[in-house]
Amino acid sequence: MLFINRGIGGDQTRQVQARFDWDVKTVSPKPTAAFMMLGMNDSGYGSVYSLSTPQSDLDAYRASCLEAYQAGMNDLISRLAEMNIRRITLFTPTPYEEHALYIEKKILFGKNGTLGQFAGCVIKLAKERKLELVDFYGAMNLIGSNAQQALSDQYTIISSDRVHPGEVGYLIMLLY
Repeated sequence: MLFINRGIGGDQTRQVQARFDWDVKTVSPKPTAAFMMLGMNDSGYGSVYSLSTPQSDLDAYRASCLEAYQAGMNDLISRLAEMNIRRITLFTPTPYEEHALYIEKKILFGKNGTLGQFAGCVIKLAKERKLELVDFYGAMNLIGSNAQQALSDQYTIISSDRVHPGEVGYLIMLLY
């Protein structure tokens, strides 16, 4: 069994689309399975995620991001299916940490909600296309928020960059 990771940190779905032929079609032997987790970077890092941003502006930004994300994911899934890849597994994006105030990294208020919409999109695509699904967002959000309620609002399963899972987060992903 041969596994090839084509992920590039910081990429958005449109960048994966742009290099699809090189990353996937040129692989030898031809892939029989594909695993996709995208979304954190597609949700953006801009000033729209501020407490002073009007809700209508945040909603418009989210709608724009979601539309581009959904179109990109649909395109990638279709291109994988055209290659007769037998097994396509979709992963929802992991959550963004908005609550642990002790983390020095600036909080992008509302980003986790955008990722929740992306997770809903991935769940819908997996169901419509009859693909395998791993819902990291749902599981990690639930466990993380329950831990914050039970232990401390400062507890987090996400690392100090607010983006990547921490040790406990990766353990959840492994066990899920």
